[in-house]
Amino acid sequence: MGEVKTDTVNFSLNLADCSPSITNVVTQTIQILQKVIENDKEEQKKKESKKRWKPELGEDYF
Repeated sequence: MGEVKTDTVNFSLNLADCSPSITNVVTQTIQILQKVIENDKEEQKKKESKKRWKPELGEDYF
């Protein structure tokens, strides 16, 4: 089976019958995952900008 890529992952968790400590752990984990996602986006932008061609300032190109 091939890899499926998506920009958004939607899911729901029913925490109604869970203890408050479990609810807190789940909430904290989701917040950590969001931070990891944001950091990865920043790293990908840095990688993309490094791939772009940049002229050396001391040279004439025209």
